[in-house]
Amino acid sequence: MGGGYEDMKIIKYSNEYISFIGIKLIQNFKNIYLLNTPIVSKNIKINRPRPKSFFKQLKITNDLINKLVKFDINKNQLIDISKLTYTYDGVHYTYEGHKKIYEKIIKEIELC
Repeated sequence: MGGGYEDMKIIKYSNEYISFIGIKLIQNFKNIYLLNTPIVSKNIKINRPRPKSFFKQLKITNDLINKLVKFDINKNQLIDISKLTYTYDGVHYTYEGHKKIYEKIIKEIELC
């Protein structure tokens, strides 16, 4: 907050952690919808540049989501928004971005 410098690290998820989360999800929920994250180009032109680790973490996060989806493909469903990169700073979405993500979610969970 305040536009200062923030050091970012990469989070690595162990196979044990992924298995634990996967088991808890399928034990506790009937239907599971997992939402990945948009992959923002490291060449994005923004006022406050993101560290290289930010872009690596996007991929690591989506890899985690993909592993959780595969944990039980009958129950887990991916809502893939990885190509919806409507963001003005690499993190927060534009109005159009929120709208497109909302429409994708509604379509995937069949509320319309």
